[in-house]
Amino acid sequence: MRLGLKFFELYDKISVVIVDFDLDKKYPQNFVCKLPYEIHEGKNKGDNSFPNRFKNLTKEQQEGLIRQLLLDAKKIETDPIFRQEIERRLKRLKNG
Repeated sequence: MRLGLKFFELYDKISVVIVDFDLDKKYPQNFVCKLPYEIHEGKNKGDNSFPNRFKNLTKEQQEGLIRQLLLDAKKIETDPIFRQEIERRLKRLKNG
């Protein structure tokens, strides 16, 4: 899997999804799941399917994957609103 992030702004809310570039180059065909704002032990509530898709990873490995995806996106993202969202999520991971 070659994973990346895709950002959307809808009604002043930022959504971030994980995409797999091995599936397809275009969204939504390469959609994997929403990027969770926080990871909970066990099952997450709502539409957060991250643990189900990556259930073989520990919480620390999931956080590492999220951090790496955010850092990779930070290198290429130019939109200031999305860059702010990246920083907010990285800070949240750091403060755990």
